[in-house]
Amino acid sequence: MESKPLLFCDTKTVLTYMEPNFRFNLALQIPSIRGAEKAAPLHINRLELEENAITVNDTKYTLSVIQEFFGMMKEGKIDFDEYGFPLNTDAVVLPGDIRLNEQGESDPIDYDAEERKAKRCLMQLEQEGDQEKIAFMKTELLAFVCRRNRTPSLARCFIELDVNGESSLFPYTIKIYEMMKKLINVFFGNRQVEWEINHLSLAPNILRWPMIGLKPTVKNLEISGYTNFKMNALKSVLVEATSFPLNSLIVRMNEDDTPSVNHKIANDAKMLILHPSYDFVFSQEALLSLQNPRVVFHDPFPCDAYNNLFATWMERGCAIGTHFSFRYKDMESEVRSTLLSHGSRAQVLEKSKECIKLLMKNGAVLVVTNHRDMYLEFGRVHSINHIDMKVVSRYG
Repeated sequence: MESKPLLFCDTKTVLTYMEPNFRFNLALQIPSIRGAEKAAPLHINRLELEENAITVNDTKYTLSVIQEFFGMMKEGKIDFDEYGFPLNTDAVVLPGDIRLNEQGESDPIDYDAEERKAKRCLMQLEQEGDQEKIAFMKTELLAFVCRRNRTPSLARCFIELDVNGESSLFPYTIKIYEMMKKLINVFFGNRQVEWEINHLSLAPNILRWPMIGLKPTVKNLEISGYTNFKMNALKSVLVEATSFPLNSLIVRMNEDDTPSVNHKIANDAKMLILHPSYDFVFSQEALLSLQNPRVVFHDPFPCDAYNNLFATWMERGCAIGTHFSFRYKDMESEVRSTLLSHGSRAQVLEKSKECIKLLMKNGAVLVVTNHRDMYLEFGRVHSINHIDMKVVSRYG
């Protein structure tokens, strides 16, 4: 029986149901299907974008620079100039790229001071006798010599593309950020129909993004660092009409982030999941300003953080369906005593060892639960303590 080639519409149907990474690679190897690949709906479960890496579902594409000095190999995830010094690529914005963080002013490098520092470090290493570290520090000092003499670095450089542990080397004729741009364009550029990402995670300062093609619909978003500047920039990445409100917004807070999570995109998210850094502290005002029906704090909170919120909810009332979860770092007995002390000042509808139901002033019921989740990590069982605060109707 004579085989017939797939029609364009048939090819699109087949591609739609292919695993995205297999589909991308197939289109790279068969130029005749590239048009159909861009015209077929694309569904990605999880997409993570970093400064030098792209993860599509379970496949990670990582870029790095390999420097070879006299038989020694040095690998890094940053770019270098012609002398061997690290390049600040945050200042480079290509057509289509989106800046997610405001660009701060960087001080000029004092190369003489840096060289003196490197020489002192070399002297210390020579006293310690670590030959491998000594050899690498000498290669660091070569960059200063090359810069003074205006001669290119003596290192042979390659750009490495690692795909789930399988590596390929290319001449270092383009920088990491340029290679990232090429990969992004190959995967996501020139999309002609709607495409969807279930969970998008964004970590870079500058998002290398296609200049041509439709934007994706995103239902769950994860960002590193929260500022209003970043939240406004996100509108350039997603299809607003179909992405917002987000099912969930995950924010990994940094010490210098905006103290109040009050941008409309954040406020409208159905679930807000916050990972405050060690030094980040939520003020009482910031906690009370959160308007999301479901809020989860993933890092431990001191007892008085939810204690104050608890008291405010009881006094002012809160919308039915509001549900906050806190991890806590206080002793379990201290948390339980906090619950009991509030229970003694309000009408208790129900009380047990792990749960208390209190009548709020607006007639709703505040259900506060103290519970512990168990999980396995590195062969050991660990536990996480949680306080759940949920507002429900008194009459079901």
